[in-house]
Amino acid sequence: MKSPLDVYSLKARLFPAFIVLLPAVLAILAWLPEASLASTSTLGVGLAAALSFFISELVRDCGHRKQARLWETWGGPPTTQLLRWSNLHVNPNLRAKWRAAIEELTNCRLPSAASESRNPFKADQAYEAAIAELRMKRRGTESSSLFFKENASYGFRRNLWGMKPAGIFISSVSLIGGVVVCVLKSNNRFDHAPSILAIFVTATLLALWIVRINPQWVREKADSYGEQLLGSLLQ
Repeated sequence: MKSPLDVYSLKARLFPAFIVLLPAVLAILAWLPEASLASTSTLGVGLAAALSFFISELVRDCGHRKQARLWETWGGPPTTQLLRWSNLHVNPNLRAKWRAAIEELTNCRLPSAASESRNPFKADQAYEAAIAELRMKRRGTESSSLFFKENASYGFRRNLWGMKPAGIFISSVSLIGGVVVCVLKSNNRFDHAPSILAIFVTATLLALWIVRINPQWVREKADSYGEQLLGSLLQ
């Protein structure tokens, strides 16, 4: 049985790498003289999956770099925002339960409202340290837990956002390559299906990169993960 870490790596690191690489692999295979729809589909998925293992760490690094910038624009990590006394969007009774549960489980004393008001930066450091301790204690939880699934989904979205420039570039070049192949093969006996497949897949992914993958899309899942992580303390 896979460990939670393996499941997380698959969804949050390997899947984004696969999505980035797939258009390039399909475009290259479409250039092969004897390319067929079956061979292009099978080899394309296989090669993209294999190459994904090699760039999965790069995907993770890009995601973490973008995460720091996202948190800065959001006003801090979602979990930190949920614990702040100054956050008027959180039910105060629910926040009090979260804080009490965190202190009991991690032995970390969280700042009072007065302490947070006097030194918000130091208070945020205390919240982040407590959340880090909480995540360590939750690391062995079964992968079926809702908050773990939300974390993997957040990692997937964050890493896709981190790879967006590469994704747009590779998809754009691959789309042009697919169109060129179609034109060159238009007057010969070669199978056009591989080129059409490459164009369709690449155009779809390019549209998603441009339209759907954005900071708001990432934040939706980040907020959901934060709420599920803290909510798990009350179960």
